[in-house]
Parts: sequence; C-alpha cells; structure tokens
Amino acid sequence: MKRSLIGTTAIVTAGMLAASATANAADPIKLSVGGYMNAAIGWISEDDTSVANVRSEAIQVDSEIVFRGATVLDNGLEVGVKVEMATDGANAAIDEQMLYIENEESWGRIEIGSEDGASDQFRHLGPFVIGGSITGCATFSGATGTNGVVPFVCGGAEGDRTKITYRGPKLLGMQWGISYTPERTDFATLGDRDDGTAGEFGGTTEFGANYSTSIGGAAISLGGGLAQFSAEAAGENDSQQWNFGGTVTVGNIRIGGSWKNQEAGPPAAQDTDVTHYRLGIVTSLSGTTVGVEYYAGENEVVNSGVAEGDDETTVLSIAANRSIGPGVSIGAKIASWDMTDNASAAANENSVTEFLVITSVGF
Repeated sequence: MKRSLIGTTAIVTAGMLAASATANAADPIKLSVGGYMNAAIGWISEDDTSVANVRSEAIQVDSEIVFRGATVLDNGLEVGVKVEMATDGANAAIDEQMLYIENEESWGRIEIGSEDGASDQFRHLGPFVIGGSITGCATFSGATGTNGVVPFVCGGAEGDRTKITYRGPKLLGMQWGISYTPERTDFATLGDRDDGTAGEFGGTTEFGANYSTSIGGAAISLGGGLAQFSAEAAGENDSQQWNFGGTVTVGNIRIGGSWKNQEAGPPAAQDTDVTHYRLGIVTSLSGTTVGVEYYAGENEVVNSGVAEGDDETTVLSIAANRSIGPGVSIGAKIASWDMTDNASAAANENSVTEFLVITSVGF
C-alpha cells in the first residue's frame, strides 16, 4: 500500500508538472490570518474515594492562530500552505504546517507536511452541540480518569506527524484518501529514517472515505477510516485502528454517532481492544442549538495472556449553545460520568458530575 501511494503520487505529480511547465500564477501567495479562542469555566464534583484533595472549580483556555495562503496558476492548479500555531500554552508553538497542490475537480489533492492523515480527515463523529466540548471527544472537561479508559478519543491515528496524503476527487457523493507516515519523530534529518527501533511504529498507512446523499426528506452523511501501524523491530506486534460514523438529518433534527476501535499494547505487548461509542441528538430551538450526547468506552484488561474483563466509562450530557454575534457563541453543558474497574477496585472507579460554561470566538 505504501508503494501504491508513492507510485500514485509520482504519476499525478509527473503529469501535473508536465501540464504546468509554463503555468504562472497571476499573484504570489498572500497569507490570511484566522483562528479561534475558547474559554471554559467549570464546576466538578467527584468521588472522594478515588479522587481526593482537588478543588471543584476549574478554568481552561484553548486557542489557535491559523495562517493560510493559496494561489491559482493559469492552468487552474491551486498551490497553498497552512500553518497552525497553538497559543494557549506557556510557550506558543507551531503544531501543524502543510503544503498542498490540488485540482479536486479533476485529479485530486496532494498534501505534504505535519497534518492529520486520511483516517482522521474523513472521520464522522456524529452530532454535537459545542465544538469545544464534544462528549467522548472533549477539549474541555475537568473529570479525572481513574480507570484504563481514555475518554478523549477523537485524535488522528498519527496526529500531526510529517506525512504525505493523497485525496481523490469527489464523485457521486463519495471521496477517499490515503496517507503514509514514515516516522513518528517527523522527517527532518537522516537520523529520522531509523527502521528497527524497539517499541516503535514506522511506515503507518491510513485510508479514509466519506459519502453523502439524500433519500426523501433525509440527508445522510457517512465517514470512516482505517490505520495500519507497522512495528519496526523484529518479533514485535503490528496494530490497527478503525473508525466509522454517520448522521441523518431531517428538518432541523440531527441524529447519529460514531464507533472507534483500536488495538492497544503493540508494538511491545500483545493486542488489547479499546472500543469507543458516541451518540448525539441535536436540534435548533429559536436560534439555540440544544442536544443530548452519550459516550461509552471499554478497555480490555489482559494479564499474562488471560482476559480479566473490561474497564468501562460512560458519559451522558445535556448542552445548549447560542450564537450571540458573528463568530461568537456561548454555551453550557452538564455531564454525568461513571467509571468502573474490571476488578471493582474502589481506587480505580469514579463518579463525576460537571457543569461547564464555554465561550467561543472564531476569527
């Protein structure tokens, strides 16, 4: 699959260069600036048995500045760049940077750089109310995880590691893409070409696709992806990750969800299944988005080759979000968490109630 992606990209690139040997852009690339800032204030109540000596209140900020630029050559080919800078930490840092070449109406799009791969680009989470706090995939949450389930499950398979991605043109409501990530330490020097490091994956391939259509009065959107992680060292284990989701929209009501399964443990240890499910029902009432979301996560516990049951986490939330101006919204959410341990160890179990107020600004 790796050779197929590289070969396909080479063919597309060769044809593109031949067609654009004399193509010039009318103007050089000029960068535009955008981004967002989300701020949350939370109140959290937890089980004192498993989580002691913590305060109830919490404040968190999440922000990012995005620089974009593109130019269209005389032959219709678009060349562009995107650079994202996370600004909410003590030290601002660039976390994504990518160059792309595209003509998605004919042959598609090529991306090179630190950007999410195909299994993430084509995923479908299902409906949610507040983008900054998606139940099961939350940027904002004060709940303390005490068992083996990690509730924030929606990151990409290889994140922003340096990769190449090809996305095909959209045809009959369907589009697909494939990515290849050579090294988890990013491709910067010859030292990053190591292929045999114990406990490390390399040469990750991702595939993703989505589809949208209408049946009667219902709009249907589907999306998913697969990632194949290859162990570098001999005798270690490969791993896979799958995701799939969909939404059905009728009038102003959206209902849907997503499923994700990944093999934890490899490359050094044996496979254990980690499975995540989320559901959402969302509608709009007098300009306010309201909805109910549910999440369930299971982490298989295996010791010495013997399955000992699952750690489990469930979350039920109710939320509302209202636009109060161009690019500005304010929302509130209340969520109830239940975390159980496969061995019923009290220190690894937790019950949480949290209330969040989130203000979001996009620019």
